[in-house]
Amino acid sequence: MIRKTMTAALAAAFLTTLPAFAQGTTTAVTLPDGYSAVEFSTLTADDLNNLALYDQGGNEIGKLSVTAGEPGTLVADVGTWLGQEGHSVQLEPGHLHIFRNAAGETRGYVTITKDEIGALPVHPGTR
Repeated sequence: MIRKTMTAALAAAFLTTLPAFAQGTTTAVTLPDGYSAVEFSTLTADDLNNLALYDQGGNEIGKLSVTAGEPGTLVADVGTWLGQEGHSVQLEPGHLHIFRNAAGETRGYVTITKDEIGALPVHPGTR
């Protein structure tokens, strides 16, 4: 009985030292040089349509659009990046950090991983 208790205690101690990963885990995004963070609530549909999207490494991964007739629906065309032509997914505002530079160029950086984006369902009407 003592051995089982010790084994369980050691396993619990080991598991608590591991980083926690869960679906929807956000990844830190580093502020690009020359850019400032933009509060999402201040952006308009015009600001978001055709917004260039980048991964955490600064690689362009696709474009964002706001779907007409579906206010608040953010659709990211990421098919080329994922190697799945025509793969557009719906993103939540929490999946993005938006930055703007002094010249007015705006960029969106995703806070979820490539695997998490690939696991999102294809947005209706994009295939």
